[in-house]
Amino acid sequence: MKQFFFAATVICIVMLCAQGCTKSGSSSATATQVVFFVTQDCGQGNITATCNGSTQIITKFFANGTPACGQAGTATFTLAAGKYLLHASAGTTTWNDSFTVIANQCNAYSLNCSGGASGTGTSGYYYANWNCNGSTQCATTMGGAQGSDGPFCSLTDCQAWGDKFIPGGYTCATTPNTSPVLGGTPPNGVCFKKGDF
Repeated sequence: MKQFFFAATVICIVMLCAQGCTKSGSSSATATQVVFFVTQDCGQGNITATCNGSTQIITKFFANGTPACGQAGTATFTLAAGKYLLHASAGTTTWNDSFTVIANQCNAYSLNCSGGASGTGTSGYYYANWNCNGSTQCATTMGGAQGSDGPFCSLTDCQAWGDKFIPGGYTCATTPNTSPVLGGTPPNGVCFKKGDF
């Protein structure tokens, strides 16, 4: 009987240790990163990609699937979860895109050779695409005959900007028609809100 109680006690201690001896807070989660890549040769040479003040170079294309974060030839950034802007250029092609980083995973976005990106997140940003429609006074005031400004945090923010600077001469869309030219950096580092302009 003593042997039975001894064996039962040992089993209980082993089970309790198995449940409680693991270090608290340990995690095998993947670092939060985002990888930008192309699936074909865009014919423009290397692509210089800039995000959150850091620059990476895309040096090759990946026709047979999505590369891993950090894989050679990609532009990989380590970022906190949230919304960001990407500016990339190669030859005559420019990419200006907003994207979302989802925590604890490798977020992958492919750049289209015509400009723009597609990936695992959604941006939620808006751009004011405007046109002076031949008005020289408008072109002088706006700094050009047409353009795109943003990104704005919401449709309401985009409309507030358009109504203030070029009423009746703009449309708000989720992609810019041209490279955004709005001066400065958004106060939150990501997108402009009403009151920032």
